[in-house]
Amino acid sequence: MFDEAHEIIGWIGMVLILVAYGGISLEFMTSATFLYQGLNLAGASALLYSAAKTKLYPVVALNLVWAIIAIVTIVSL
Repeated sequence: MFDEAHEIIGWIGMVLILVAYGGISLEFMTSATFLYQGLNLAGASALLYSAAKTKLYPVVALNLVWAIIAIVTIVSL
């Protein structure tokens, strides 16, 4: 497969998180919805993968926590 696939996955993750942030900031969605938390979980997971492949450990830690928060919130919905 394409050697830089992790970079494409990282860009997709970034877009997903920005869509979630834009949606909540512009009041198209609320934080207590599966859509918002799902976008955050998918985005954080993609960025986590991309950062791990490139050994950017602070970004790995950030997105691991981001994904855990999204999972906990989804379970509580």
